[in-house]
Amino acid sequence: MKKCLLIILVLVTGIIIGCSGNSSQTEAEKLFQKNPVTINWNNKQEKGISSFHTEVEVYSMNNRKKQNFELSNTYSLSVKLIDGIQYTRIDMGNQEGIEARSIITDGNELIVFNPATDEIEMRVPALTDSERALKLFEPGNIGFNKVNLDFVKTQANRLMLDINETDDTQYLCFSLPESLLNSTEYEKQISSKMAFDTVTETLVSVENVSIQPDGTTITSTLSPVYEEYNGELIKIGTIFVVDTQIKELVGELPEDYVVYNSREEMEEITMEELEEMKATGSVFKEDFITFGNPADLSNIETVVELYTDIEINQVKDSEFRMFF
Repeated sequence: MKKCLLIILVLVTGIIIGCSGNSSQTEAEKLFQKNPVTINWNNKQEKGISSFHTEVEVYSMNNRKKQNFELSNTYSLSVKLIDGIQYTRIDMGNQEGIEARSIITDGNELIVFNPATDEIEMRVPALTDSERALKLFEPGNIGFNKVNLDFVKTQANRLMLDINETDDTQYLCFSLPESLLNSTEYEKQISSKMAFDTVTETLVSVENVSIQPDGTTITSTLSPVYEEYNGELIKIGTIFVVDTQIKELVGELPEDYVVYNSREEMEEITMEELEEMKATGSVFKEDFITFGNPADLSNIETVVELYTDIEINQVKDSEFRMFF
C-alpha cells in the first residue's frame, strides 16, 4: 500500500510544484527508445485532451547496486475532466501476495478501494491547502501536453513566486518563496523549483530539495518525457531521480580496502585466480554488488515510468463512480 500512495503522491504533486539537468537521465531515456509507445486518439472528440488512459511500466535503478534498470511495478492510469473537475484513477493488479487495489482522487479527497467489491478502505485529503493553491495549469489542462505559459506566469505572479526569465534562454523558471516550503520534524524543504520550455511550451522539470535533522540532503527531480503525435506533443512517461547525500559516514574502511564505483573499474581475474581465492576463503558470493564506499550510504535512485498504450479521450465517467 505504501508503494500505491507514493505513486499517487507523485501524480498529484508533480504538476503543481519545480531548472536543472541530470546525467542519470541518459540511461533512462534509452528505455523510451527501446520501448516505443502506441497512441490512439479518438478523433471523434474535440481536439483538446479531456481524458487520458495508459498502461504504465515502472523501472528502477540504484547507482550503488546493479546499475541497470529493472521492471519493478506496473499499473493503469486514467485521468478525466468532468464538469470542470479533474479526476485521477490508478489501478494496481495482484502482486507479491497483495490483492488488487485502486486509488482515485478529485484533487480534494483520495480514496483507496477494492475494485472487485468497491469496498472503500481509506479516505484521506489529497492535497493540503497550500498545495492546492499552487496549481499553475489553466482549468481544463490535465497535464499531458502543452501548457498555457501566459496563464502560468499570471498564476506565478499571483503567488509571488521568484520568476527567472531571460532573453537568451528558452527556459522559464520559478522558485517557491520560503513561506510556501513544507517542513516537518523529520524533514525541512529548503527549495522548490519548476522549469518550463518556452519553445515547446511544456513542463521540463520539478526539483525539490530537503534536509533531514542528521544533515542528510535529498534532491528529487521529476522530468516529464514527450513525443510528437499528429503535430501535438504528448507526455509518454516520466523520469524521477532521488539523490540522497548522507553527511556522516557509518564507519571507517581498512587502508587496503578497494572501492569500486562501477563495473568498469573492477579488475578481471582468471578462473585459476578465482578458484585459488575460493580455496583460501577470500571470496564469497553476494546477490548484488555495492558500488562506492560502503561506509557512505549516499545513493541515487532513478525511477522511470513508461506509458505503453495511450488512449486519448476514451475514458468513461463510470471509472470514477465513487465520487458520483
